[in-house]
Amino acid sequence: MKISKIFSIFKDINSLKKGRIRYTSIYVTNKCNSRCKICSIWKHQPKNELEPDVIEKIFISPFTRGAEHSLTGGEFFLHSRWEEILKLANKYKINYTIFTNGLLTETITYAVKKFKIPNISISLDGTPSTYKEVRGIDGYTKVIETIKKIKDRTRISLTYVANPLNTEYDLLHVKNIVKKYNLNLNIVLFETRLLFKPNLEGQTNYDYLKNEKRGFIQSFFLWREGKLNIPCWSIFLVLNIMPNGDVILCQNKNIKLGNLYEVPLEKIWISKKTKNIQKKYLKCNECWIACNRPIDNRLRFFEKFIKIKNIER
Repeated sequence: MKISKIFSIFKDINSLKKGRIRYTSIYVTNKCNSRCKICSIWKHQPKNELEPDVIEKIFISPFTRGAEHSLTGGEFFLHSRWEEILKLANKYKINYTIFTNGLLTETITYAVKKFKIPNISISLDGTPSTYKEVRGIDGYTKVIETIKKIKDRTRISLTYVANPLNTEYDLLHVKNIVKKYNLNLNIVLFETRLLFKPNLEGQTNYDYLKNEKRGFIQSFFLWREGKLNIPCWSIFLVLNIMPNGDVILCQNKNIKLGNLYEVPLEKIWISKKTKNIQKKYLKCNECWIACNRPIDNRLRFFEKFIKIKNIER
């Protein structure tokens, strides 16, 4: 196991003991210029944007000190005040990644240069024809253009979503792009998480992923066969915030813990309501979502060291 992963696990366990947030998924807007079949957030109404002052309070909260932040959407760069958000991120020197579809090439290039964005994750699910089928628009060329323009200025990860519309050939195609431009690759599995309300039906043949050595992927097959049942520690570590300010338990259940326009984050996070809900769903094991289960999967080997603040297991 890599030293960096061991260090990350140590920080996860320490955060569980102290009741702190280790990761955030901040959905700054539900505006989107893709029309993905694997996600319907672009259909959500009304269109909302998190106010920068709300995001600032997340950045400076004592509960998120040292957290890894994900700034996402919708499409992050469609937020009308995205520059203000990045100014705040730099002001407080937070560790963050922007998740983008990569279509707004000029805007993204400008942003990377001006704000020195440390990490960007760009979606790419296969060949040009597969991309159009999955994402609903003909945007493959724009994605490649964006990669070329920013690859020497920031750390890029390509996110490949294995789903009913792509195949092993598409994964090989994406891997070649990763190798060609010296990028990182993140493979996630399509699932019908409640948050995104996807319209895509049909079973995905994930068997072509069995040769992938990634722990998250290998453990998926055990989980799918009912041979892996692990606690959902991630609901104690991941803060999920929607564009309207709702704080939700996780991205697979529509369980609201509070709203940041009504109650400060600190009060929501330590409230009796939140603790009771977390305790109720600690042993959920109903999904294999990439935003949560990788954390649980790596922590399962260290369960004897895990003590969750204010929770008796």
